[in-house]
Amino acid sequence: MSSNLLYFLFFIFFSLIVSSLLTGLTITISTKTGFVNHPNPVVKSHKAPVPYGGGIAIGLTIILIMLLSDSIVSGPKFIIYIVPVILIGMIDDILTLSPFKKLIAEILSLVPFYVYLNPSLYYLIIFFLFLLSVQNAWNLIDIMDGLTAGVSVITFLAFGIITLFDKRLEFYSFLSFITAFSTLGIRKWNKYPAKIFLGDTGSLLLGSMFGFMVIGVFLISQVKAGFLLLLSGIPMFELCFLVIIRIKKGLPFYKKSPDHFALRMLDSGFSIPKINRQVILVSVIHSVIVIVLSLFGVPYINLAAGYAITITGVVLAFQYFKNIPSKLIVP
Repeated sequence: MSSNLLYFLFFIFFSLIVSSLLTGLTITISTKTGFVNHPNPVVKSHKAPVPYGGGIAIGLTIILIMLLSDSIVSGPKFIIYIVPVILIGMIDDILTLSPFKKLIAEILSLVPFYVYLNPSLYYLIIFFLFLLSVQNAWNLIDIMDGLTAGVSVITFLAFGIITLFDKRLEFYSFLSFITAFSTLGIRKWNKYPAKIFLGDTGSLLLGSMFGFMVIGVFLISQVKAGFLLLLSGIPMFELCFLVIIRIKKGLPFYKKSPDHFALRMLDSGFSIPKINRQVILVSVIHSVIVIVLSLFGVPYINLAAGYAITITGVVLAFQYFKNIPSKLIVP
């Protein structure tokens, strides 16, 4: 990376400690204020209210680390882009916005980022659709204890490794490691049985962070961004799978349904811990493949190979999960 390696490592591991401490504090505050998710038919294992706020702990940790490390980290200040996403997520967790209102809120949360980029109309449309997609992809996999946090830790660690050896991408490598360790800090509280949920605050934030960083890298190296995009394979598979299945069922694609791949696994007899282990294992294997392809060999050939492998996996996964009936009822 740079001569500031020790400082980078300090802040990266410091984010793990801060996030863990803030999570414990958030659990206490959320419980006392009633900022909780009440038992519902989707997550049958929850017999008592579970506090929201995991996403708040992650967001505050990232903001704090960015402020403290400002003197050693070059690059755009992401704080102004993080805050609106956190606020919109909190509002949704509190009020449970309708799909239309939530879409408007998500669009508004992205305005500061578009202002900073000031892209042409062509890129504005592409970036807009991409950011909304990853926001909602991360939001959709947040259906089970520990799943989103586990996948996100692997995704952002891989992101950091891929960007680690390019000095132009030093900021994005640092930010991705900070995000990974901040998420890891709440993982022990969020895994089954969860003592705190990410909520929309967390899932929207993590999806937004991924999208912001991919676009930032794209403006510097389109090939590298192509590899990084592959890391969103599991969340984007969930998004595409749900849209296709719901349309086939004659449902609006935004309508809640029990068709999430993790819920189908649960219905077929898998336990929540086993689902987490298997999904995270797939995420690790896929991420390692992407890392190797991005760092060694001929970039364009490897990029094509990466997409061929990922698309093949997606097709096979789609065929597998569509044959598992969904039984749970989402209100």
